[in-house]
Amino acid sequence: MRDLKRASRVLSRDVARSIEAWLMELGKIMVAHAAPDSPRKRRLVRTGQPRVSNVERIQQAIGKQGARIKDIATRTGIAAPNVSNYVSQNPKVFARPAVRGGLVQLKA
Repeated sequence: MRDLKRASRVLSRDVARSIEAWLMELGKIMVAHAAPDSPRKRRLVRTGQPRVSNVERIQQAIGKQGARIKDIATRTGIAAPNVSNYVSQNPKVFARPAVRGGLVQLKA
């Protein structure tokens, strides 16, 4: 029974590697055949870049001076209610505005 489990793990690992290699080749072929400036090609090329979390995007949008939630939403493309949720759920990172429409600032 132990040999059967070991063999199935080895087989599944080999299948996963071959599928991963096939998908990489398929992606290269799709990028090569896509139109030069099509959104599809830009999306495929962009997939190799590291993802940035929404909290990091909000931090970059706030900058040193601070920004309103509405301005952060337009800069990042995240909906304003979601920006407000991120700000309120991360009190160690963001200083919440005292009044409605006030500036959100980063904590030092």
